[in-house]
Amino acid sequence: MMGKGINLALQEIENYQDYQKPWLFYIIGPATNNNWQLMDKDWQKSTQRAWKAVEENKLNFFVVNVQGIDRINLIKFASPKTSPKLFDEFQQLFHSIAENLKKSFQE
Repeated sequence: MMGKGINLALQEIENYQDYQKPWLFYIIGPATNNNWQLMDKDWQKSTQRAWKAVEENKLNFFVVNVQGIDRINLIKFASPKTSPKLFDEFQQLFHSIAENLKKSFQE
């Protein structure tokens, strides 16, 4: 489920040693089941691990909405220090990624 997916991504990032700070995108849409929080026991711990990695400057963690999720559920995944990004289309998402990459290469 979601938590296991985030944990797997975080483990892969920890195993990957490089001088670049990795970006982890969590792209979320509407839940297929209203009881997803009860079914997925790992989601809170995994998002807390991601937030901790962000605070330690080891990771950029982006929570992205792609139509259909209510804002209350989206905020549960975002770091308390950053607001989730809201995109109506993938084109907007990829444009935002490209702009951020340009900025990071200019530094």
